[in-house]
Amino acid sequence: MLKLFIPLLCILLDSTPKDNIVIKDTSDVVEINHVYQENENGAISQRLVQIIWWDWKSPLLIPERDETGKTTGNLYRGSGFVVLDFRVTLAAYALPDFKKNITPRRFGKKWICVFYDKQKECIREVTSKSFIVTHTLYDREMNNQVLLESSSRKRLTKPDKYDRIMRVSQEVEDLIDRNTAP
Repeated sequence: MLKLFIPLLCILLDSTPKDNIVIKDTSDVVEINHVYQENENGAISQRLVQIIWWDWKSPLLIPERDETGKTTGNLYRGSGFVVLDFRVTLAAYALPDFKKNITPRRFGKKWICVFYDKQKECIREVTSKSFIVTHTLYDREMNNQVLLESSSRKRLTKPDKYDRIMRVSQEVEDLIDRNTAP
C-alpha cells in the first residue's frame, strides 16, 4: 500500500494548484492489453500496450451485422462489456521516450490505477473490481467499437467538470474573506 501512495504524494507535493486535482473513477474490469503485429516475414513484434477500463452495460443496443460483417441498420437488445476509456502506455510507432507508467495494483479485493494524466493535467485514481492481462494480434479497444462507438463512451471524468464540483469560485472566496475578516 505504501508503494502505491508514495508516488501520489510526490506528485501532489511537486505540482501546481491546477494539477492537485485527484479524480476518482470506477470500472468493472481493468485490462493490460499487449497488441502484437506480424510482419511480411512472419515475425511477431509488439505494437503497443494499453490499459483498458471496461464497464458492463445492460441493456445495450447492438448493431446487427450480415454474413459479410456489414451493419444492416437494425439493432437488437443485448448486454456486454464496453470500453469506458483507455490509455496507450507503450507504442512501437511513437517517440522513444513515450512510455506511461500505469500499473493496476491490488488493494484488498479491488484493483487500483493511480497515474498522472498529462493530457488532462490531473491525477487519476481508477478503482476496478477485477483485472485481466491479454496478448492479442488485434486491438481489443478498437474491436469494441462494434458494440459501442467511441463517441458514445462514458469516458473517465473530465477534470473541468470535476473542478466545478470541487472548487469554490474566487467570488465566493472573496465574499467569505470579507465576512470573516476582523
